[in-house]
Amino acid sequence: MSPAGPVPDRGHDFVVAGDAGNRPVNQEERPWLYPPYTSPDWLIGKVNYRYRMARTEVTVEQWLEFVNAYAPYYEGFANALEFTSDGIIFDYSTRQYRAFAGSETLATNMGWRYSARNCNCLHNGRSLDQPAFENGAYDASTFGRNLGGSFTDQPAHHADTKFWIPTLDEWIKGMHG
Repeated sequence: MSPAGPVPDRGHDFVVAGDAGNRPVNQEERPWLYPPYTSPDWLIGKVNYRYRMARTEVTVEQWLEFVNAYAPYYEGFANALEFTSDGIIFDYSTRQYRAFAGSETLATNMGWRYSARNCNCLHNGRSLDQPAFENGAYDASTFGRNLGGSFTDQPAHHADTKFWIPTLDEWIKGMHG
């Protein structure tokens, strides 16, 4: 995700989502977006600004670049799927992460917190310094849980960021608009 404007693509194929102030998707058009318990005035897919959205999902090859860049700071289980995704594994013989053969161009499925750190890194010009992963689009110092299990993560990106995880409305507009 990226604002509409002159921002480097960083290896992604972006398209501009224009039509600021588009109408929302209604329940008759996309009933599966509207659970039965929502009110009739619930709006989904309306976005009041222009932005860029990647045309395709992040590939295993693109994600591997982030995984290897963040690996020196990563403290979790080496093959945790929220960090590596399904297509990447830590190779204990080489002490490096690698993609499973043939998976490089497939879409990947990373965890939200690592995706946020990737956005931070992209926002900061792909700097490999640890602070570049910890703030930029999202403040990773907010990542945690309350005693009741709810997340303390910063839910929305900073206003001035260059790359971010699309909101539900941004995604719906990008996919259906």
